[in-house]
Amino acid sequence: MNRRLRRALIVAVTLAAALVAALPVILTVALGWYRTDALKGPFGPDTDIYVILPLLYVVWLPATMAGMVFLYDRLGYRYMVTERKQTPTRKERRRRRAGLSLAEAQDRARKKKKD
Repeated sequence: MNRRLRRALIVAVTLAAALVAALPVILTVALGWYRTDALKGPFGPDTDIYVILPLLYVVWLPATMAGMVFLYDRLGYRYMVTERKQTPTRKERRRRRAGLSLAEAQDRARKKKKD
């Protein structure tokens, strides 16, 4: 598959996943479902949707992410964290510090010897 096409498809899948993730809220507002009398809201009129939406999202978002991961896999895109610069171990830090101290001490000894 062409590299540019693959990159474009990866971006499209990401944007589609974001749209699908927002779909319940978009439909709720667009269709006026938040003004429903299907349930009597525990916190007053028109609050039942604020109880239903979080419960829906508990299932909706993991399903959306699973679909996104599946499509990434089909495109051959495997996200991996970039390699961080390796930090030196404690032993290496001590050795470097000792080496610098030795070099400084030698410089001081040479300067003292010249004087």
